[in-house]
Amino acid sequence: MADHTIGVVVGGEAPLDPLRALEQALDSGDFQRAVQAEQFGDALCQAVGALREKAESLATLEQLAGWGSLVAKKLTPTEAAEVRTALDALEVTAGKLARENPTREELQLIRMEMQTVGMRVDQVKGRFRAAWSLRVREEFDPPAKLAKALQRLPGQAELARRMVQTAQAGLALEQRFPAQTAREEFDRRRAERQTQERELAGVGTDADRVRFLIQVTEGRATLADLTPDLQKWLAEQNALGLFKLSLE
Repeated sequence: MADHTIGVVVGGEAPLDPLRALEQALDSGDFQRAVQAEQFGDALCQAVGALREKAESLATLEQLAGWGSLVAKKLTPTEAAEVRTALDALEVTAGKLARENPTREELQLIRMEMQTVGMRVDQVKGRFRAAWSLRVREEFDPPAKLAKALQRLPGQAELARRMVQTAQAGLALEQRFPAQTAREEFDRRRAERQTQERELAGVGTDADRVRFLIQVTEGRATLADLTPDLQKWLAEQNALGLFKLSLE
């Protein structure tokens, strides 16, 4: 009977049965190592791909790093806890990324964890944005209202004009989050506001008068708010007839 065995002869060596060659490769561990190397390479490529996909989120997180001290006081305890949890999770992921010689399993885990990075960063960004809005309005809403009232007082028009400019520029910063330039301009505008308040105090407009003027602008001032001191001051400003007060 004819022999139909398929063999390969190299350099005069005896034919090698392909099945036996595979058995030898399995016994030696070469095959397993080759498969593991390929799997490790796949895991590494996937982890790098996940990092690239989240590059924008990582850049945003870097931007947010400088905002904590500015907005922290405007976070409720619940919001602060949510931010802390998100940052802790991001810190754990960052620690894994920084690990030297990660295993294939660790790389696969990193790839899966990277899918949550965008969500965590968005959580922090959303809370910081809301807190920033509160901070901006707290700083610049009252002087904007005060300036509106001051514009009606003889002799205060020039100061009121500058106060309006500062307040409007400050309130516009709400839309510029999270740019670093917004933080820098916030500090400048706040310093301007404080200078204007000192200037206002220098012409006899104390805290009670400021409060009354803001109430007038908001339509909340009543006759009960018009104390003898305020009445005298408004008379000195020739402004007694300039404001509308409700009876109650």
